[in-house]
Amino acid sequence: MKRILLTIAVCALMAAPAVANVTTGSWYMDQSNTLSDGINYGQVDITANDVTGLVSFSVDAFVVPDYGTPPFANFGIQSFGFNSNVSDPVGSWTFNLPTNWSHSSGNENGFGSFDVKDNGTGSSRQDPLIFSIGLPTTVADAVASNFAVLSTGNAGQGNVFFAAHVAGFDGIGADSHFIGGGTPIPAPGAILLGSIGVAFVGWLRRRRCL
Repeated sequence: MKRILLTIAVCALMAAPAVANVTTGSWYMDQSNTLSDGINYGQVDITANDVTGLVSFSVDAFVVPDYGTPPFANFGIQSFGFNSNVSDPVGSWTFNLPTNWSHSSGNENGFGSFDVKDNGTGSSRQDPLIFSIGLPTTVADAVASNFAVLSTGNAGQGNVFFAAHVAGFDGIGADSHFIGGGTPIPAPGAILLGSIGVAFVGWLRRRRCL
């Protein structure tokens, strides 16, 4: 009897509408306007909540061999650009940026134009750069993938989802460069969880609850 009740409960849960208010996404920035392409220079992580309208970003600049030998005196991200596919205009968003940072729009050298360009200064570089935005009305647009949208305009290095100005290293011939990209990073364990899910559905079918 307990086994039958458990099976009924699981079937009922699976039949109920899913409510997923939080979405996430991660992407590599693996291109440069100065150094070699195909190297993971940074990573963008986005978490979005379509109930509160809050979208959180974490932008990490990796230290690579071409930067020279750390520690560096003032290494970090000095600007970051992204586009979006949401109804609320950028001017209506609420920005929570680090101290001495501001937002505008514009180009990230070689990677095209972005509707949102968060700007710091040489003395306010961030690594990682952590900030959030709030959508005022169309909170349902707060989905991570809505903020992975190609840049526009002329882009000598190619149009990308994200771009950043990274500065403060001691590499030969350069102490800063612009990085860009949008290569998706699979969620840890996604393949394993998918396999478990398929196996579980198969078990339920054998139990004749589907």
